[in-house]
Amino acid sequence: MEEWEAVIKSCQNATASDTKLFAQVLKSTEIVLAEDLAPFETERVVSTLLNDPVQLLCVVAARRTDNDWAATVRDSLKLLASTVTKHRLSEKYYDDIVELCLLHYSPLAQQAALGCLAAVARRSAAGARGLRRHVASLEETATCKAPLATLIGTICEHHPSAVEDEVTRIWRVFLNLLDSNKYSVTVRKAILDGVRGLLTHFGAELPTRELNVLYEQLLAHLDHPKCEAAALQLLAAHARLFRERVAGDARVRALAWRSGARPAILALYGAAGEALAPDAFQKILDSEVSPRTRSARFYERYTALRVRALAGTGADATDAAEHADVRALQHRVRCGHVDWDTCEAVCWCIHARVPFSECVLQAAILCYERFPANKRKEVVVHSLLRADAELRSCTVKFLIAESVRAVPGAGWLRLWRDMFDDEDGRDAVVAECCDLVLDDVLHCVTDVLHSFVDDEVCLYTLILKTCFLPYYNFFLATKMKVRRDLI
Repeated sequence: MEEWEAVIKSCQNATASDTKLFAQVLKSTEIVLAEDLAPFETERVVSTLLNDPVQLLCVVAARRTDNDWAATVRDSLKLLASTVTKHRLSEKYYDDIVELCLLHYSPLAQQAALGCLAAVARRSAAGARGLRRHVASLEETATCKAPLATLIGTICEHHPSAVEDEVTRIWRVFLNLLDSNKYSVTVRKAILDGVRGLLTHFGAELPTRELNVLYEQLLAHLDHPKCEAAALQLLAAHARLFRERVAGDARVRALAWRSGARPAILALYGAAGEALAPDAFQKILDSEVSPRTRSARFYERYTALRVRALAGTGADATDAAEHADVRALQHRVRCGHVDWDTCEAVCWCIHARVPFSECVLQAAILCYERFPANKRKEVVVHSLLRADAELRSCTVKFLIAESVRAVPGAGWLRLWRDMFDDEDGRDAVVAECCDLVLDDVLHCVTDVLHSFVDDEVCLYTLILKTCFLPYYNFFLATKMKVRRDLI
């Protein structure tokens, strides 16, 4: 923060007229905001950036038509989008940023402004302002179609009440754009993302005939290598809307297997299971899934096992013995022999609730730091958060006991942080499930306290404060609704 105070002191009353100095301030801001700042420090940086002395909002509004400032204006809007994405700001800042982004810009700056609006829309209802104008621009203008489609889809996903009167129009515009062959891959991918956002709340209300039209368009985009991922993501999120088509479409399932798109594979078979009679669905599992449970490719093998577990076939002791030696898996984890195959095995054991999976999860928790940095949260934290209530509660008690025992507990801070850090909304699993863990923690603590009386309560409370309090800061930082009836 000392660097930031020096920056704002050096730019008093000069940035509004000097594009080079203003660009330097933007770079300094980016560097400072990348640090691990406390909330009040972030507030200080953002406040002085948007208002006095930097006055970014006023400078961009005044210089947006100045060709000499074109690059700086774009960089300013991109910095705003990045700041909104990575940090939680006060609502007043969102309103000011939206007002700035709704001004008219050159095409390149307009793309940055629309991207900033999409970032705000993920945080605040203020980002939904100007929806009708955005839809009209997407339908009528030839520029900025990709960021417009992304913005509209984001508004549909996060603020359905603001979209209710425009759903039919937005839906038809998206379908018409997908039906045209004159748009770039970037635009097509953005439209597919926009459709995915629209279907989140309104898919069940759309006519079946038009959903079938969309399915045909998805098939066409699946044949395009650069659009395949976006189409599979849409199917992963909304396969149930096309369950009758999906159930009879072996080609789409084969393509998903070939692409290794696990979320889409699970969604496709889940939708097929809803649409087909049990015998017919079992035939599909036997012919398409069961052979892959013996695949030499571990990702494909464990994906197939997950499909069988979701279908209710494959989570028994026989499969556990055949596909996962739990004792050997525990040994590998404890010895630090954690490769990608081991990560997949741990995830599947917990997901399928194979016998003694609680031992595997406890071993993974004890050896959290030994997992690859880019996999440990997915494998350990997400598995814990998605576990059934019994396994999750039991594991939380185990984790609390280990944390309290390891005074002062610094070795456990990363795990507790990861369990409650939703990365500003980017980690959907944590955002959705971490309150369940908090409930388990509160239940555990209150159960222990209720077992003591008088002075023993005071003594144990002191122990909790000295040994467990460091973790409580992470609970507060999540800004969740704490169940006070548990206390």
